Amino acid sequence: DGAMWETTPEDELHLGNKLSIEITIQDATGLPPALCHFVFCQYLFFNEDQEVIVPPFREASAKPPQPGKISFQHAHNTQVTINEDFLQYIMSDCLSVEVCGDPKLQLRDNQT
Repeated sequence: DGAMWETTPEDELHLGNKLSIEITIQDATGLPPALCHFVFCQYLFFNEDQEVIVPPFREASAKPPQPGKISFQHAHNTQVTINEDFLQYIMSDCLSVEVCGDPKLQLRDNQT
């Protein structure tokens, strides 16, 4: 499940206005179970200097995780000043969220 844009009527996109944005990442599903070790996601938003790295969310429940599904339960709030660059970004670019893992970690786990 990915990120989405939500605005309210009072958040009109006028140059110079400030806009509060929340980026939410809940789950990654359909992942190959053999590669679901040390999974994290990362993204770079329009006005951020560094990529945001999101570790998995570990639930303290007794039930085992669903194979191929990693929960992140991540929310990141940021604020931008609306300018021409931002308007161009939201009209032509997309927020790319990469899901990464380490298959070598799986191999090491199986050898011990």
